Amino acid sequence: MIAIDTTILIAGGAGLTVATLLLGTARVVGASPPGVRGRLAALRESAEPFAADVQVLRDRRASNLGFFDALLQRREWTEQTRLTLERAGMPLRVGEYLLLRLVVGLVATVGVIAFALPALASGPGAMLVAAAFAGGSFVPVVYVHRQVGRRSRRIESQLVEMCELMASMLSSGFGYMQALSSTAEQLDPPLADELRRMIDAVGLGGDIDDALAETNDRLGSADFDIITTAIAIQRKSGGNLSEILRGVARTIRARQALELEIRTLTAKERYAAVIISGVPLVIAGLLTLMLPETFARLFTDLGGRVILAVALTLDAIAFVVITRLTKIEY
Repeated sequence: MIAIDTTILIAGGAGLTVATLLLGTARVVGASPPGVRGRLAALRESAEPFAADVQVLRDRRASNLGFFDALLQRREWTEQTRLTLERAGMPLRVGEYLLLRLVVGLVATVGVIAFALPALASGPGAMLVAAAFAGGSFVPVVYVHRQVGRRSRRIESQLVEMCELMASMLSSGFGYMQALSSTAEQLDPPLADELRRMIDAVGLGGDIDDALAETNDRLGSADFDIITTAIAIQRKSGGNLSEILRGVARTIRARQALELEIRTLTAKERYAAVIISGVPLVIAGLLTLMLPETFARLFTDLGGRVILAVALTLDAIAFVVITRLTKIEY
């Protein structure tokens, strides 16, 4: 029975406690002022509260902590991360997201320190701890991107219904905004939430075309881009918008059918890429934990490090090549 170094565990627990306290402090500080009062205050301070630019009504803070917000503001990575979180439908600020990654990384590090002590004592301890922290902090990134994909697919599955509902209402004599508002009431989330957000922006004085373009950028959907382009052209050059939307619905339906067919034909190859690149890493990790004296040479000896680097490089190349070969643009 190997005794666990209590100093290491105490250090890991202290780091986890600090990260948890930071996250809790951020949540408490963010509770005041309430959202409604904050927006009302923004309206009072604005000289033109109903101007076309309604950015003043949005809370653009990257964090509830002042010093953290100042550090993250006006950075390209911050804006890209905020957009990714919005596409995932997650009500998190960028600062909270970073703290979440830190907490998960610390938890993974403490777990490796507690359960892989023999491997740590054999030599590659620093590398294993660094790999555990990096891998743990990357878990929220994978989860967020999976949520982005799922939410995007749900939205795209609702676009045909949206076009057909709007076309029917326009044919019945509804105005453009009336049809859009009624469509948002009849649809389910998440597309309904995005349409209501766009309608609210227009109701507060924003330009319709700007609100539509902003929604298009936020969704990042090729199918919604078709709808946006069709509506923008119709608003400038005129025409029967209901017939245009019906034609767009037919186009989107054909694109989605083609996508499903392509995904079905390439399913075997896509899963093969994951298996071929993932199985060697899992086996290497298990063998390192079970036989640390033997496989520690991959981390300690120069020759072992070269072999490990070459193997990881070839594994990554194989994954990228197979993924690119099975990715078909349509």
